[in-house]
Amino acid sequence: MEKVINRFQRLEMGSVEAEEFDTCMMDLVPRQQVLEAKKARRPLINPRDNQSVGFMEAYPAAQVELRTALKEAFPGGNSSVEKILGTNIPYLVAACEEGFRLAGVAKGNLRQATTDTEILGCRIPKGAEVFMNYHVNYIPAPVDESKRTAGSKAAAAKFGDGFQSSTGRDLGAFDPRRWLVKEMTDKEAFNAHASPELSFGGGYRGCAGLKLAWIEYRIFATLLILNEDLKTMSASEKILIPATRQAGCCTQDCEVYDQCLM
Repeated sequence: MEKVINRFQRLEMGSVEAEEFDTCMMDLVPRQQVLEAKKARRPLINPRDNQSVGFMEAYPAAQVELRTALKEAFPGGNSSVEKILGTNIPYLVAACEEGFRLAGVAKGNLRQATTDTEILGCRIPKGAEVFMNYHVNYIPAPVDESKRTAGSKAAAAKFGDGFQSSTGRDLGAFDPRRWLVKEMTDKEAFNAHASPELSFGGGYRGCAGLKLAWIEYRIFATLLILNEDLKTMSASEKILIPATRQAGCCTQDCEVYDQCLM
């Protein structure tokens, strides 16, 4: 990640050799975010664009629990980026995972069959395109378990079926605790396999921006919850927000766009 950031900085300064230019897919991720932020004249990480704000507003109990966990990890208040990323805080990781799950970073994907195959008893001819739904916010339709492949059955036997446990209850709600388990020492730990979930795209290389998204989300959530107490706005307050803008300010091209929304 440090190499990616370093190369991006050199790209901005024009000091990258021609043969090195744009050879790394990860270069496009931070560059695209910075360019979009510059065009909109807003900070790189904008609270209004982050759905975690909405989740924390809607589920105050989770917000309080996350703040408690963060204050225990950082008793002095705000910490350095290195400590935020390096400190083991299971509830913070669970809150980020739950945020990615409900936000639906990658809601679905198309895959084309390269050969005749079968999925849960349904024949798929070569060349057919299959839509894969990644956004799991409700219990999916039941399937005939005997139709599953040996690999699927082995995975279920190893990690368990999250939909059949307490993890699978109320999937439409923001509940970081569905990702936490008790260790032998009675301490809580994050369990990435607690529930079937795929927030980001797949492919041979996985999602190029996954690690960057995790870094941004973890830093953002930590600083936000340590410094702000988010409250749910009433319907009347939400209606009044547009009226607080300055006259004629209706787009992000306005130089005082951010101030107009305060």
